[in-house]
Amino acid sequence: MIEDFLNFMKVRSFENGGVYFIDKESGSNFAKDICKDLNPIHNVESKKFIMLGDFLFALYVNEYGFPKNREVIFKNPIKINSLENSGLEVIVSKEGIFVGNQKKVESSVEDFLFFDESLLLQYCEISGSLFPDKLWGVFESSGLMPNFKRGIVMYTGVNFGFNFNLDSLYGDIELDLDNVDYEIVSNRLFLKANVKVDLNGENVGSICKNLVCLGCVDYNKEKFDFLVENYRFK
Repeated sequence: MIEDFLNFMKVRSFENGGVYFIDKESGSNFAKDICKDLNPIHNVESKKFIMLGDFLFALYVNEYGFPKNREVIFKNPIKINSLENSGLEVIVSKEGIFVGNQKKVESSVEDFLFFDESLLLQYCEISGSLFPDKLWGVFESSGLMPNFKRGIVMYTGVNFGFNFNLDSLYGDIELDLDNVDYEIVSNRLFLKANVKVDLNGENVGSICKNLVCLGCVDYNKEKFDFLVENYRFK
């Protein structure tokens, strides 16, 4: 499913990499259908359309597989402001992901481990559906919440840690959100969503998604509930 979706956008390969052509429709479909991400900024008709960070991450994993122990850093989101924009080319290389001369994702492929479609799909679903239900309690306990009029929620990176050998990758992989840690720095809320990875019922690793909410405001349940309803049904 997800592998076919990603490979459909691949236009050519080069040594140790590939070029993908993405547009608003493919980006929106990935966000809504695969990641279950309801953020209206990923809607095709959005004038401030932003490509989902998990989409770029999935392209990277599709090309090289999951790294055993690695941090993948997201530098700048891909924005498509013009409704007439037909799409753009994304270069996936060992050094990261590039759009034009801008590096959007930074990493290096040194410890390639494996590609598993179920693992990628489950991670994208957990990651894309974090807001609002999984983060509701975090905003309440921290006393802060995103300012959806002026604030920004950025996907800053993902960390991997697997403790099994490639030869042992047989059986059922299951991912589950373990917890979400947070740290407050001024009006910024740094979040770490920790996902545990089980293989045949035994823990074999973890994935940590890192986000930061910029320009936060004081938590207000009534206002937050209103924002969530608009988020879900817009």
